Amino acid sequence: MFSFVQEMEGLQFIEALRLLAERAGVKLEHSARAEMQTSQKNRVLDILSFAARWYHQGFLKSPRAAAARAYIEQRGVSAELAEKFMIGFVPDEWDLLTRALLRRGCGIEDCIASGLTIAGKQGSGYDRFRGRVMFPISNVHGNVVGLTGRLLEEKEDAGGKYVNTPETIAYSKGAVLYGLHLGKQAIRERKYSIVVEGQMDLIACHKAGTDNVVASSGTAFTQEQLRLLKRYANELRLAFDMDTAGVNAAIRSVELAFAMGFDVKVITLPEGAGKDPDDCVQKDPDVWRRAVGEAQPFMLFLVDRAVAQAGSGGIRDLVVALAPALAMIAVMPSAIERGYWTHVIAERTGIREDDARAEVARVQARQSLSIKGRGQGEGATATAPIVPDAREQRMERLLALIVRYPQPLLAQIALPVLPADSPWLAVHQALVVYYEHTKPSSSQEGYQVIRTTLGDERAQQLLDRLQLLAETFDFRERDAIQEAHILSLAL
Repeated sequence: MFSFVQEMEGLQFIEALRLLAERAGVKLEHSARAEMQTSQKNRVLDILSFAARWYHQGFLKSPRAAAARAYIEQRGVSAELAEKFMIGFVPDEWDLLTRALLRRGCGIEDCIASGLTIAGKQGSGYDRFRGRVMFPISNVHGNVVGLTGRLLEEKEDAGGKYVNTPETIAYSKGAVLYGLHLGKQAIRERKYSIVVEGQMDLIACHKAGTDNVVASSGTAFTQEQLRLLKRYANELRLAFDMDTAGVNAAIRSVELAFAMGFDVKVITLPEGAGKDPDDCVQKDPDVWRRAVGEAQPFMLFLVDRAVAQAGSGGIRDLVVALAPALAMIAVMPSAIERGYWTHVIAERTGIREDDARAEVARVQARQSLSIKGRGQGEGATATAPIVPDAREQRMERLLALIVRYPQPLLAQIALPVLPADSPWLAVHQALVVYYEHTKPSSSQEGYQVIRTTLGDERAQQLLDRLQLLAETFDFRERDAIQEAHILSLAL
């Protein structure tokens, strides 16, 4: 049963356990501190769920929401889609929602903790969202964890055009993707995710029947968001504004996606088809669907863009224009992919393939120095993804086995082969210490605890890489130990 739910919903074991326990009415036991935190989180989730429904009913029924309904209709959103996405509205009043929550018996502290109420004087509070069209943000399980509000009428003192719930006990912007709970099954079936920038773009995609879509609320991805998408498919198709600023903003996220093994493509809208997916769908849904089907590899997009930018300039112009593409190749974990795209660059630019390969190696060396020098001077905070060579790949696989099969014996196998300057050493030491003193019920439980003990962000990123790889293993325990011995001998 647990395996079935994990497979169908794309969950870790502990997440499937919580989901099934909730449905079966089984109470999971926690420590006193965890129980207190969970209790407040549940109250906050209840407040957010009530608020989303309250906003939605206001949108549907309130005479004061007439302008909001007209705006949504003018954007081509049907009543069915407004219902599906629980689009809401709140009038421009200071504490309308807060008073409704207090009448319902909610404490002012929990209202503030939800991010919907801003603390006032002497235990009072007022609404964060006023005079806005509301879009609930749900986690992968469909629980409302935050909201986005769009101004209907822009005023000088009304704040930004879009306002989001702040980071709360229930909501972390970097760990949530808008629309994933509605699109995850379609993503699994079609084997790729369409990634757009905003809520209206995503709703338009559903209107056009391309419901395997998520919105990133900008072009920047976090590792946690990519890990969520990795559960359902290994391909991303980006529908961002690919002007110079958009490409530069997307490159860091795509580097991270490549390093995590994603295949990344770009959806390019034809000339005159619209500036974004929403615009394109309103003009012609068939053009949008065709653009999705014809998405080109991100690397090919970068190379062609570099050639166009260099134009008839000299070799220096070409080298500068190719820099983003070469840096992208350098972070790819597969030597075959690196070789293929190096060949493509040589073929399309006339550069000798050996020279292109040498330039990629130079970029890799520079990234490696950047990682080693992190924290040792100005500009040393770069977080370029690791590009493992063959030896590092074997080491990574060995440590991933330790994560997947939490046995002290496996942890000891790796000890003699880790050099003192290895970036993996801190992760390995944390694994050894944890497994020697604890018997976790699952690898996921061990992963969560170990990640918390690793204070260094780089070490946490390394552990995340191991966890992703570990999820692909399906060895029997004795076979895992044998594999570990073979890997250690190869090192």
